[in-house]
Amino acid sequence: MTQALGLDAVQQPKGSAGPEHRALDTLVQRQLQQRLDARAAKDWARADAIRDALAQAGIAVEDTPDGARWSLAES
Repeated sequence: MTQALGLDAVQQPKGSAGPEHRALDTLVQRQLQQRLDARAAKDWARADAIRDALAQAGIAVEDTPDGARWSLAES
């Protein structure tokens, strides 16, 4: 489903996609979908606020031609 929405799942090393990662991915993907919807509506302030909230939680968002990707921000 994420590919159909233009969103890519996070790249993880083999064996690291445990239940915690799946839960986090689900939550982040929902935020990225809300951000995508805000961008489609040209609600730039909301899109930026979502990205900023993710950044404050330690989630880095990268916009690519294939959609948004997320990763844990490096400390």
